[in-house]
Amino acid sequence: MALFINWFRVDLSPASFTLPTKDYLTWEESTTARDSEALKPFQAYRGRTGAETISIVLLDGPAAPPDWEGRPYTARTHRNVVAEIIKRVLEGHFKMGKLLTSRSNWGVTATRPVTLMANDAIRLSSGVFCQVYSPDAETGMGVTLRWEVKAEFVKSLADDHLRKVCAGLPVLLRYNPQDWEPEEKLRPFRDHYLGVVKRVVSKDTIEVLCRDNVRYQLPSARLFLEAKPSTIKEYENRTMTAQAERSIWRRIQELNHVLTNAGRRNTSVLQDRLNSIRRFLSPQGNDLLVMKLPIYGGGEANLDLRAASVQTEVG
Repeated sequence: MALFINWFRVDLSPASFTLPTKDYLTWEESTTARDSEALKPFQAYRGRTGAETISIVLLDGPAAPPDWEGRPYTARTHRNVVAEIIKRVLEGHFKMGKLLTSRSNWGVTATRPVTLMANDAIRLSSGVFCQVYSPDAETGMGVTLRWEVKAEFVKSLADDHLRKVCAGLPVLLRYNPQDWEPEEKLRPFRDHYLGVVKRVVSKDTIEVLCRDNVRYQLPSARLFLEAKPSTIKEYENRTMTAQAERSIWRRIQELNHVLTNAGRRNTSVLQDRLNSIRRFLSPQGNDLLVMKLPIYGGGEANLDLRAASVQTEVG
């Protein structure tokens, strides 16, 4: 399978920074320390800083505890620590721009709402997925950027129309713990795929066959259809709204540059995605995106928006 990769260089200033660090003998010890009340005010990295060393590195926060040792870090000596810093730089920059932002172990995703469809039940957003990547020590640090288009059902099954067509479709569990919580075994599924709708009990209650193969009756206001492609297509089939000019799936393909606005196959899809990435990151058309470093001592991360490497990988 061929993957089109756009790699953009990131330069940090200063190139070396000293951060409070403490070593631990085991992962269990470091986990206990990371999750302790004492470290809650800090932004921290936990991982290996050497072949046999498990460390917690304090990136930002109040004054570090006096027994923590200040150690120097650079992209050459500790690429994993610097990669974490760059991820946090991007996350903070996107949040400051009020974008829909999420960070995982894999990278950072930021999107901006584009349009509402299907009686405002589905929100389409577009943006970027950023993954920190360093080909080698000589090349330096950078990020691969991928154009993203996301669909999301923003109305719950409390909506009469959605409730009528939800049978057999997958749902997510969403709730604010301050307002309501399910039984404890279902709490790990918050904001994740929960299961499949088996039946509508009433306008306020839905029966779901959950991932543990047990049926639960849950409030319809806490359940949202999972907007994966097969669900969207089935939703369109059931609601008879899949006319070409109104198709949700077609609009997704247009935003993703697979189709042109005329509905034809886009022969310049890769170049158009690259252009969209650059416009998303710099609407003014600048070649350099300057972001503040969220670490002790401060500094800047400079993201060069001229793709340094455009290549095809085979995997």
